[in-house]
Amino acid sequence: MPQQISLAQIRLQKLGARCLLVLGFWTLLGLSFACQNYFASIASENPIAWRRALKSALSDWYLMGALFYPTLWVSRRFQVTRPTQWRRIVALLACGAIFSVVHLVLYVLVRAVVYPEDKFAFFESFGFWFVRRFHGNVFYYLTFVVVGHALDYYRQLRERELRAAELEGRLSQAQLQALKMQLQPHFLFNTLNTISEMIHEDPAAADRMITALSDLLRSTLDNTGRQYVPLRQELEFLSRYLQIEQGRLGERLVVDMDISPETLDASVPNLILQPIVENAIRHGIAPYAKAGRVTVESRRRDGVLELCVRDTGPGLADLSLPEIGKGIGLTNTKARLQRLYGPQFAFEFTTGKAGGVSVLLAIPFQIDGQTQVAPAYEPGPGSRGR
Repeated sequence: MPQQISLAQIRLQKLGARCLLVLGFWTLLGLSFACQNYFASIASENPIAWRRALKSALSDWYLMGALFYPTLWVSRRFQVTRPTQWRRIVALLACGAIFSVVHLVLYVLVRAVVYPEDKFAFFESFGFWFVRRFHGNVFYYLTFVVVGHALDYYRQLRERELRAAELEGRLSQAQLQALKMQLQPHFLFNTLNTISEMIHEDPAAADRMITALSDLLRSTLDNTGRQYVPLRQELEFLSRYLQIEQGRLGERLVVDMDISPETLDASVPNLILQPIVENAIRHGIAPYAKAGRVTVESRRRDGVLELCVRDTGPGLADLSLPEIGKGIGLTNTKARLQRLYGPQFAFEFTTGKAGGVSVLLAIPFQIDGQTQVAPAYEPGPGSRGR
């Protein structure tokens, strides 16, 4: 069996890789300055050995690297966010002087170790390097402070972006949940009104509808809090709803299902079909004495799942389209789609020449929340709400 790597080992490996990266960065700077010093000495006709130039540059920049991280702490401690924060500016400059002196002290001591053959007098050597390097060290320190400020600003920006994204996600989730909570009572009240109309005319049918409603509510409770369900599960819920409507309308309602098998596992928003089918029955079937038909279809086209609901009613010509578009069910359906998919959906209503209304819902084809292929869907010129 392969040996499992513990979390501590993974963290240790990441720490080791980070340390090597940091060491490589400061080594690269040291090599760059070693080359510069070496070739400058040759050009000035006072050449120095490459080994000496390399040891001098590496010891210098390794010390800079060691002092870089305390400088980051100082930069964060006295972060300047406005040009008028004079106390912080003065504190940073004072720390710059301390940085330069500390670096020079360490540099002189390290040179005594690196070059044991040289005659060493600390104060004499320190005075020499102080004159040559003090202001240069302050410049390096200020560069480190600027880098520290930039890193802090970037970190704060990333934290704000993450908080904003988290808040936006929570807001969208709350809005979607509110839309679902608004939709479910709307459906329940409509169904109870239907049962109340039938309870005196056909008690047996009303009893069957109450049983169907009980199954429907149980299914709704099982999916509480879920924004997506497989199309298979959505169709099961829809069939229970249609049992209630067929109990109310009898032979006047005929339902056809033309479902592509490859779409049954596709993820769809929970309770997305019921308000569309309810709208078709209410406006295309229920007001008329003759029998009507509602057809529910599903197809996969490239990376798009197309759901279509058709009825054989009179079409949109005899209906008040603005009033229908204000209905809770369809208004919430469109609002949920906009929240869930942004521009990657279509919600189109069209009327056939022989009457009837077709509602096309097109969303990215997803399985378990993972998009298979999801190009931006381009709605047709007839896209409209009902």
